[in-house]
Amino acid sequence: MNELDGPSAGLSHALRQFEGGKELIMLVQRSPDATASMIHTSAVECNAGHGSHQSAAFYLSALAMLFPALLPLAKELLQETGYTVEEVTEDTAAPYLIPLQGWIDNRIVYAIFAQLALVIYKNIDDRSYERFMLRRAAAIKSFAGVCGDLVPGGGDILLSISTAKNIRTIVGAHCNFRAGLLTVILGNRDGWGRLNGVCNYLAEIISWTEMAPLQFMLEALCLTDSPVLRDSRVKHEVINLYEAYKRINETPYPQYFRIMHPTEARVTIAKSRFPTLAEVARRYLSELKTRVSQFAASSNGQNTLVNNLLSIHRAHITRLNRDGAYMPKVQGDDDISRAIRFLTTHDIDKAIRYLTTFDTGEPGGD
Repeated sequence: MNELDGPSAGLSHALRQFEGGKELIMLVQRSPDATASMIHTSAVECNAGHGSHQSAAFYLSALAMLFPALLPLAKELLQETGYTVEEVTEDTAAPYLIPLQGWIDNRIVYAIFAQLALVIYKNIDDRSYERFMLRRAAAIKSFAGVCGDLVPGGGDILLSISTAKNIRTIVGAHCNFRAGLLTVILGNRDGWGRLNGVCNYLAEIISWTEMAPLQFMLEALCLTDSPVLRDSRVKHEVINLYEAYKRINETPYPQYFRIMHPTEARVTIAKSRFPTLAEVARRYLSELKTRVSQFAASSNGQNTLVNNLLSIHRAHITRLNRDGAYMPKVQGDDDISRAIRFLTTHDIDKAIRYLTTFDTGEPGGD
């Protein structure tokens, strides 16, 4: 067969009994020839009504069979939630009455992998999940070379909203697995194959995950050399912003800082360190880009200072549009002057370069 089958008709009694304890099964292929069939089976089973952790185990199975380096991380994740893990192969699945699905083309395997991988990096929102996934699934299929519905007669979305939320909660909370999966994706970007194209697309979509405020401030304030950055009322936020960009720019992948350095990110790039600047940038960009308004507004949304700074910034942009390249010089060598120079020059070229990959159409917001 050449397409994904729908979910299995019923959950096996044997597997339901197995799920009653603190054990989970993960599907692993014994023979390379069984990889496509077993990934197909895992993708079907993770959306077939199992308990939350068993569904997550099937989800992890699908990813780890394509990239075996993920298997130790997947088992570590499940064990840390209090379960033991039993590996089940195509030869030992019968006692669990798991219906093995048919062979699928590698192109479909890659499309399955990409859509499943995306789930743990994006907020799952009831209002936007279907729209978001449909748009992404279409692009993924294009890169993978898949024609027609991914699920015959059922469209292109692999996971129900409830399953996606469950997986986002269990798997998305495990920092090591998120970083490990991203490492695999980044390691397979280069090349001309279909998997390379899919991984390159994923890398772009995942960039700046949970870093929207930094993205907004960079685009709206820093790259326009906004006078807001010179306002004494937010000087402490400007210093914090400088420290945040400087730190993420010291890493190999600034746009994945939240994923690769989650513990440090909770402090270094927390929006609470620059709430006024973040809200000014968000509100300004929301006037230009409809989808930016999807991101949750700060409690500073009606703040008098925010409104005043927003007016200053709008006037600055009007002057830029009228006069061309207006770039005031920054004098002095105090902390605030150094911070402004850093934020408004090409010292942050790496971060700027990744602006082109940012997409504000993700579900939910920061």
